Amino acid sequence: MDCIRIAEWNANGLIQHIQEIEMFLRDQKIDVCLISETHFTKETYIKIRGYLVYHTVHPSNKARGGTAVIVKNELKHHEETNYQTEAIQATSIKVQNKYKQYMITAVYCPPRYILKKEDFVKLFQTQGEYYIIGGDFNAKHWGSRIIINKGKELYKAGAECKCEFHSTRKPTYWPTDQNKIPDLIDFFVTKGVSNNYIQVEDCPDLASDHSSVILTVSNAVIKRQIPLTLTNRKTNWLGFRAELEKKITLKVPLKTPEQLEEVNKFNTDIQQAAWNNTPMIQRRNMGYNYPKEIRDMVNMKRRARKKWQHTRSPEDKTVLNRTGNELKRLIKEMKHATLNKFLSELTADKNTDYSLWKMTKGIKRPKMQIPPVRKEDGEWAKSNKEKADLFAEHLFKTFQPLPRLTNKETIPQIKKKDRRQIKFVTMKELTNEIKIT
Repeated sequence: MDCIRIAEWNANGLIQHIQEIEMFLRDQKIDVCLISETHFTKETYIKIRGYLVYHTVHPSNKARGGTAVIVKNELKHHEETNYQTEAIQATSIKVQNKYKQYMITAVYCPPRYILKKEDFVKLFQTQGEYYIIGGDFNAKHWGSRIIINKGKELYKAGAECKCEFHSTRKPTYWPTDQNKIPDLIDFFVTKGVSNNYIQVEDCPDLASDHSSVILTVSNAVIKRQIPLTLTNRKTNWLGFRAELEKKITLKVPLKTPEQLEEVNKFNTDIQQAAWNNTPMIQRRNMGYNYPKEIRDMVNMKRRARKKWQHTRSPEDKTVLNRTGNELKRLIKEMKHATLNKFLSELTADKNTDYSLWKMTKGIKRPKMQIPPVRKEDGEWAKSNKEKADLFAEHLFKTFQPLPRLTNKETIPQIKKKDRRQIKFVTMKELTNEIKIT
């Protein structure tokens, strides 16, 4: 399997969404689905064709809280010990991919409980060395409108356990109360999985007061698409101006519907001129160009592993461990040298395009929330298409032609001979007239 698609969703009661979740799993080709707030009890049982379901109930065995993991039958995995407290419920499975095993966990943290850093650290320590945790943490921090104490404590725990946080930076919680504003409280926490192999996307297919988030883990580096822009920092503005001067004619009157079509041509000419004078910026390849010494050591380690797997002797195991440690040391030294060289070349002047300030800005820049937009009926526009349609409708209603001043088709023109000469007045006469009035 080249990649695993993992979805997380707060169902707010899974039983009522069984048919919906079945269609979602097949349409989105989901391998593992992490569910929060299942509202299951020990007597609850569900079956989804082609999938296995593992779940953890609330300690009180009442229909509230709880988590579940829905996993494909064909995915090699096994269930792990569940995490079950009043403040945190979690369901875990261990999955074997092409290179290593890692834990995949669904988590739910009820909002009423105050959790400290130690509580989250305790959860992370049960997950092993490599894991992916997804669910409703009710901890606002990453891309949320505000930062609460639970979010700060989770951030401290993640920093201590060397975790990474992944979200879409878009709201995932959509309250039914229109006075409440949507926010982001569902996201993923990972450890031991490089960001280059992860892609996160939102999906509004499932209906509850939460939207789902899908995380794709690939065995190969995922190349993210560069967002399309009309211009960038390398745009040739002189060429842009010269091209527009040749194409655009500003002497066309805009009085008839046919003449209004010139507006579309005007917009098209601007876009085309911008594209023609804007080169594509290629992203830098951040991968390491490993030297021959390291590549030779990798081949040596492969031969040592193959020999040990064949003989299973302690001596060959010692050689394999020694080779592996030497390879780690060489890679670590190379990464340190590469980083030191990169940092030493950063400057604050124009010669390197102000690389120092750009790097500092990238580190300090906070993750901004992408807010939702409310429709006229009070609902929220969640997807990009809904937002675009809403803006288009608003602009269409706003920019309407002015009403005619008269019902007649044409306004009679005053003949030149009927125009009367305006008599000049002095400032004193004007002042006196104003006072009288």
